[in-house]
Amino acid sequence: MKPSIQFFKRKDGITIAYSKFGKGPPLVCPSPWVTSLVYVFEDQFAQQFWGQLAQKATVISYDKHGCGQSDRARTAFTLEAELLDLEALISHLSLEKFSLLGSSMAGPVAIEYTLRHPENVTHLILYGSYADGKTLAPDKVKSALVSLVKASWGLGSKTLADIFLPDANTEELQSLAKYQRESSTPEIAAKLLELSYSVDVTRL
Repeated sequence: MKPSIQFFKRKDGITIAYSKFGKGPPLVCPSPWVTSLVYVFEDQFAQQFWGQLAQKATVISYDKHGCGQSDRARTAFTLEAELLDLEALISHLSLEKFSLLGSSMAGPVAIEYTLRHPENVTHLILYGSYADGKTLAPDKVKSALVSLVKASWGLGSKTLADIFLPDANTEELQSLAKYQRESSTPEIAAKLLELSYSVDVTRL
């Protein structure tokens, strides 16, 4: 699987990297916590997952603002800022009907988008996600993880890999930790982690 990476500019001039691959109805995948299309397309474990999806759907994914091949400089860290990337990509591709696959932090984004644009979404799929980030861990644990990411991206990425994939083998954990580090700077990753803990869409 060697999909090409393409680019477009949001109305505010921010460049977003995205990719389309596979065959079938469109499956839009909002970006989770941190993202790197380049690494996803090279990683054997990611290829197994996305390769199977691409057999039955046209997978559309992107690097969120601040991550991967998209513009890295970012100052706004809100749910609205997350939605901006998704809505801009859908508009750029002139998509009218599609499924949404929200994993991890992308779940709340997908939920919010679906409630705002129910006429566009045929299926909402949530995987390993949540509705209220405040309930993910005790406050002291959340604070410690954010501080660890800021202080040592290497140790922080390894710790989070252990949390995200508790049953994974050593190779899988090393791959996920590397993916996180190549996706963004520790400063951006920490800001996005703080956002993931503050997002709450239970009202929807």
